[in-house]
Amino acid sequence: MTEDIDFNILLKKILNGRPSPFTEDEFIDIVNSIISDIYLNGKEVNESSIEKALEDIIEIELCSETSSIDFY
Repeated sequence: MTEDIDFNILLKKILNGRPSPFTEDEFIDIVNSIISDIYLNGKEVNESSIEKALEDIIEIELCSETSSIDFY
Protein backbone atom coordinates (compact mmCIF):
# COMPACT_ATOMS: atom_id res chain seq x y z
CA MET A 1 0.00 0.00 0.00
CA THR A 2 1.04 3.64 -0.09
CA GLU A 3 2.60 3.52 3.38
CA ASP A 4 5.49 1.55 1.87
CA ILE A 5 6.23 4.17 -0.79
CA ASP A 6 8.93 6.77 -0.12
CA PHE A 7 7.57 9.67 -2.16
CA ASN A 8 10.74 11.75 -1.77
CA ILE A 9 12.80 8.99 -3.39
CA LEU A 10 10.14 8.56 -6.07
CA LEU A 11 10.21 12.29 -6.84
CA LYS A 12 14.02 12.34 -7.07
CA LYS A 13 13.91 9.33 -9.40
CA ILE A 14 11.40 11.01 -11.71
CA LEU A 15 13.17 14.39 -11.68
CA ASN A 16 16.52 12.75 -12.47
CA GLY A 17 18.55 15.73 -11.25
CA ARG A 18 16.15 18.43 -12.48
CA PRO A 19 14.78 20.91 -9.95
CA SER A 20 11.32 20.19 -8.60
CA PRO A 21 8.61 22.42 -10.05
CA PHE A 22 6.62 22.03 -6.83
CA THR A 23 6.88 23.12 -3.24
CA GLU A 24 6.69 20.35 -0.65
CA ASP A 25 3.05 21.21 0.14
CA GLU A 26 2.11 21.24 -3.55
CA PHE A 27 3.79 17.88 -4.01
CA ILE A 28 1.87 16.35 -1.10
CA ASP A 29 -1.40 17.72 -2.51
CA ILE A 30 -0.60 16.31 -5.96
CA VAL A 31 0.25 12.87 -4.56
CA ASN A 32 -2.96 12.80 -2.51
CA SER A 33 -4.95 13.82 -5.58
CA ILE A 34 -3.32 11.10 -7.69
CA ILE A 35 -4.06 8.46 -5.05
CA SER A 36 -7.69 9.59 -4.84
CA ASP A 37 -8.10 9.58 -8.63
CA ILE A 38 -6.60 6.11 -8.99
CA TYR A 39 -8.76 4.76 -6.16
CA LEU A 40 -11.94 6.40 -7.46
CA ASN A 41 -11.32 4.94 -10.92
CA GLY A 42 -11.32 1.48 -9.38
CA LYS A 43 -7.68 0.78 -10.10
CA GLU A 44 -5.02 -0.57 -7.80
CA VAL A 45 -3.09 2.13 -5.94
CA ASN A 46 0.55 1.09 -6.13
CA GLU A 47 3.95 2.67 -6.65
CA SER A 48 3.88 2.04 -10.39
CA SER A 49 0.53 3.75 -10.95
CA ILE A 50 1.51 6.72 -8.78
CA GLU A 51 4.90 7.00 -10.50
CA LYS A 52 3.33 7.06 -13.98
CA ALA A 53 0.86 9.79 -13.00
CA LEU A 54 3.62 11.83 -11.32
CA GLU A 55 5.85 11.52 -14.38
CA ASP A 56 3.08 12.88 -16.59
CA ILE A 57 2.32 15.80 -14.26
CA ILE A 58 5.99 16.71 -13.80
CA GLU A 59 6.71 16.60 -17.54
CA ILE A 60 3.75 18.87 -18.24
CA GLU A 61 4.79 21.26 -15.47
CA LEU A 62 8.44 21.38 -16.53
CA CYS A 63 7.49 21.93 -20.18
CA SER A 64 5.10 24.73 -19.28
CA GLU A 65 7.82 26.46 -17.25
CA THR A 66 10.36 26.38 -20.07
CA SER A 67 8.11 27.29 -22.95
CA SER A 68 6.12 30.42 -23.32
CA ILE A 69 4.60 32.39 -26.11
CA ASP A 70 5.40 36.06 -26.31
CA PHE A 71 2.80 38.30 -27.88
CA TYR A 72 3.93 41.63 -29.24
